[in-house]
Amino acid sequence: MNTSTHTRTLLAALLTLTLTCVGGCSEDEPWEEPGPEGALRAFLLDWFMFRHEQAFERLSEADRGALAKGRAALIERVGEGSAPPVHEMLVGSAVASPYDLKKVERVDELEGPPKAGQSVRLKLEYLDGREAQATMIWSDGGWFVALGVGSRDAETE
Repeated sequence: MNTSTHTRTLLAALLTLTLTCVGGCSEDEPWEEPGPEGALRAFLLDWFMFRHEQAFERLSEADRGALAKGRAALIERVGEGSAPPVHEMLVGSAVASPYDLKKVERVDELEGPPKAGQSVRLKLEYLDGREAQATMIWSDGGWFVALGVGSRDAETE
């Protein structure tokens, strides 16, 4: 192999290694990307962009179940044809636009990989000075929005 071919092969190998590290080497742990903050922002953006089915899928399993249970009760009263799809059982939000948020930061820090069902509270600061909190739950390898609908439903039983 001549020097020119050897140099090109070496440069190609270095370029491949560099691109691999840029694309895959990260200091973040798998549960940090997108992290609870990013998952909340994705939920809010889906809702804002009228992607309600995707927003619904970003809810905790307990909340999705509670909304489905509410829909089933509605079907008993009005019939299948008059009931909205389950994702439309999620109505409104205190955040009209995800762009109203100035800052989202964790109240609870993670000491290591989250366990199934572990929750993290987030502090929300709005551009107009309002503050609120949101709760995210780790489940099935990702963060989900916990509205608490499922927990309120369990309390009434």
